[in-house]
Amino acid sequence: MNLHHDGLNTELAGWERDSLHREIRRSQGALTLETRYDAAGRITLRGSRRGHTLVFERRWRWDRLDQIIQESVTDGDAGAEKYRQQRWGYDATGQVTRSAGATQEERFYRDAGWLHS
Repeated sequence: MNLHHDGLNTELAGWERDSLHREIRRSQGALTLETRYDAAGRITLRGSRRGHTLVFERRWRWDRLDQIIQESVTDGDAGAEKYRQQRWGYDATGQVTRSAGATQEERFYRDAGWLHS
C-alpha cells in the first residue's frame, strides 16, 4: 500500500506471501514482521524488527504429533535483549505432563480415572 503525494511515493504497508499463500512478511513503515513455517505448515518463527533493531522474536519447536515442545522468546528492550525459554513434555495420550522454564518447573499428574466416562 503506497501513498503518492507531491510526486513522492511512500510505502505505508506491504505484505509478502509464500507459494502456499501464507503471510511471510508484513511491513508498516520501518517495522517488519517475519513469519517462518516448517514442512508441516506449523509456525516456527515470528519476529519483528524496526529497521535493523530487534523488537521481538518467538521461535517454536514441535514434535511428530504436532505438540509444541519448546518456545524461545527474545524481546528487544532499549539495547538490552531479554530472553526466556519454555519447554513442555507430554504423556502417551497427548496430555501435558511437564512445563519448565529457566527458574521453575511444573509437573502434572492425573489418575487413570479421567480416561473412563
